[in-house]
Amino acid sequence: MICRSLKFYDQVLEPLGFYRIHRSFVVNLDMVIRYNKGKGGSVILENGKELMVASSRKEGLVEKLTAM
Repeated sequence: MICRSLKFYDQVLEPLGFYRIHRSFVVNLDMVIRYNKGKGGSVILENGKELMVASSRKEGLVEKLTAM
């Protein structure tokens, strides 16, 4: 159990290479192996999990991934 919001951890972790892709998910960008296009799209992580990207977070994610 944690007593802080995901927004708090999002702000703490973003300078360390993490990005919030959805209201429920913050991902380590180094673990993203693929981005699938779509309304918001989705990311495939190294462990094989697929996570949906919120359409409002898509542009920021694409910028972060292309800057890497």
